[in-house]
Amino acid sequence: MAGYCTGGTYTSVDIFVVILVFHVCGQLSNLRQQLQNLCPKNDYEFKIKLAQIVRKHDSLNRFVNTIEKEFNGMLLLQMLGCSIQLCVTCFQTTLVLKDGNTMVFIQMFFYGFYLIYILLQIYLYCYIGEKLISESIGIVDAVYECQWYHFSPNESKSLMFIMLRARIPLHITAGKFCSFSHKLFGNILRTSMSYLSMLHAMNVVNAE
Repeated sequence: MAGYCTGGTYTSVDIFVVILVFHVCGQLSNLRQQLQNLCPKNDYEFKIKLAQIVRKHDSLNRFVNTIEKEFNGMLLLQMLGCSIQLCVTCFQTTLVLKDGNTMVFIQMFFYGFYLIYILLQIYLYCYIGEKLISESIGIVDAVYECQWYHFSPNESKSLMFIMLRARIPLHITAGKFCSFSHKLFGNILRTSMSYLSMLHAMNVVNAE
């Protein structure tokens, strides 16, 4: 019961962070649609719509900065813990296979289930980080895809400020050391497997 409650609490925090980031991604997607469909009838309407878009974009930037500020320390510990657990669990799996006792199938089942859980947890954070980066940079494409060629020169120049701001991607980090992305997921796997190789080599040396 204690393990169930602890696991539920642990997972609920992950889900909460993921929901917050997905909410931002959804709002950025709506903002892209507004920019692509920006087709004002006059200069006054253009200013009103552009002001609404800028305020919304600025609000989303501040919201992501708040998420980053509040959770980057926790995410750093999360990634370090998952990397160590991944390495140690894989090492324990190799030891079980080497021993070949009668409980090997049951142990392999639990180790396999736990490894899948760890990998899903790491990938979930890396996926939402990659999604946030792509959605925030997509604002630049949305500005380019709108009918800016029908606007006046001053109106077109106003859109450039949004493009300049959107070129700085929004991201969440692990303790401000690295941004969550697919590249980070690959780096975590490579690092864990490197330490696994070291542990395996040390175990072989000690056995001899």
